[in-house]
Amino acid sequence: DGTSRYLLEDGSGYYLPEDAQPVAPPAPDTGTAGGRKQRLHQPPKLQRVAAHRSLSEHLEDYAASIEIAQCSAKYVYNVRKRVTRLFAECKWQFPCDVSVDAFENWRARQTDSAPKTLNEYLDAARAMFNWMEHCGRIASNPLKTVHKLPTRGRERRKRRALADEQAARLLGVSGERRLAYLLAMHTGLRRKE
Repeated sequence: DGTSRYLLEDGSGYYLPEDAQPVAPPAPDTGTAGGRKQRLHQPPKLQRVAAHRSLSEHLEDYAASIEIAQCSAKYVYNVRKRVTRLFAECKWQFPCDVSVDAFENWRARQTDSAPKTLNEYLDAARAMFNWMEHCGRIASNPLKTVHKLPTRGRERRKRRALADEQAARLLGVSGERRLAYLLAMHTGLRRKE
C-alpha cells in the first residue's frame, strides 16, 4: 500500500509510524529456498525468550535448580556471589553479552587473587552456562573454550599434616572429641565425611 512500516525490535511484528499499532509480520515464504533458510536459521523459541531475560534472572533459576539438587547452602551462596561479581565486573547483562575476551580481560585484572580462586569463578560461571545450554536457553556455553590457570606450585596456602607435637597438643585439649580427631588423623577423613 506504499506505507512505511518498521519492524519491532523483538521481530514479532511491524508498526506504522503514524499510529504505532502492531501489524502482523508477513508469513515466511515456505515455497522457496529463501523461506526455508529463514526458518532454519531462527533460534528455537526458548532461546529467543531467554535472550531477553537478564543473566541475573537466569542465575536465580540456576540457584533454585541446584538447591533442589540438594547442593549445600554454602555452595549455592558461593555460586551466586561469584557469578554475580562476574556479571557486574564484566558488564554482562544478557546472554549475548558474555564473551571469552571479557572473561579473560577480567581475570587478567585480578592481581590479588590466587589462580585457584580465579578457577573457582570460571567453574561457577561455566556450570551455570552448561545448565543454560542443557535447558535449551542458549545454543552453547560461551565460556567452554576458556582454559583454567595452572595452580601447581602457585598455592598461597600450603596444605600439610600436623607435626607430632601439634597433634599431641590438639588431642590433649580435645576432650570428648578426641576419638573423632584420632580417627581423622589416622584415616585422612575430611570435614563432613
